[in-house]
Amino acid sequence: MPSISRPFLTRKTDVRDAEWIADLLHHRLLKGSFIPDGEQRDLRELTRYRCTLVEERAYAVNRLQKTLEDTNLKLGDVATDMLGKSARAMLDALLAGETDPQVLAGLARGRRKRETGSVGTSPGRPAQAASSLHGC
Repeated sequence: MPSISRPFLTRKTDVRDAEWIADLLHHRLLKGSFIPDGEQRDLRELTRYRCTLVEERAYAVNRLQKTLEDTNLKLGDVATDMLGKSARAMLDALLAGETDPQVLAGLARGRRKRETGSVGTSPGRPAQAASSLHGC
């Protein structure tokens, strides 16, 4: 279309461009733009909205992690997913007043617990994970 819409170079103005495009349209030399049907527009809108929600969730998780690290709680070193079962159990225990790193690290579930036998000890580095919970 660029070769049809601008065959020669002149000083560019909006009026000349509009006249040229109107002339092309009058002679049916322009193809119509694709306008998706209503169902596809709705699907695109939902996809955009989902992307926005995912971004907002990531922002909230990062803000939570930063707030915890500002208070010298490095939960990200112990729990991979900040909103997973282990991390939520640790956060609930913190809110209930628990401060013992071994007890908090013992709340780990799933793969992290299986990897080390217990979260408080890791091979070659005893109590590394539990001490990292409090930033020691």
